[in-house]
Amino acid sequence: MTTAMQPTDPHADLQDAISVPRFQTFLDAAGNDPVRARALYEWNRDLSVAILADIAILEVALRNAMHDRASAAWGSHWYADPTLPLDERTARQLSMAWGTSITRSSSAPETRTCPDEW
Repeated sequence: MTTAMQPTDPHADLQDAISVPRFQTFLDAAGNDPVRARALYEWNRDLSVAILADIAILEVALRNAMHDRASAAWGSHWYADPTLPLDERTARQLSMAWGTSITRSSSAPETRTCPDEW
C-alpha cells in the first residue's frame, strides 16, 4: 500500500520559521504574492549576509588597531595594567570576562586595580 504525498506549500517552512508580522512586511512589499515575498526575504537575507561579512572584517581590523595603539601606550598586556583609565562599565565587563573582581582605586576613580597574578 502506498500513500500519496500531500502537496505542501513551499513557503510554509519559511512562514513557520519567522513571525507572522515579519513575513507580512515582505508580503506587503510583494503585493501579497507569497512567491515574490519569499524571493524578497531571501534577497534581504543575502544582502544582510554580505553586509555583515564586511562589518565582521571591519570589527577585527578595528580591534587590532585599538590593540596596537594600547600596546604602544601601555605594553603588550595593556588590558591588565592597573593604571589604565577605564570607565565603570568597561571595568565591570572585564571583571565578568575574567571571572575576578576589579576594584576602583579610591585615589584614582578612573583607574582600576588588578590582582597580582595578572
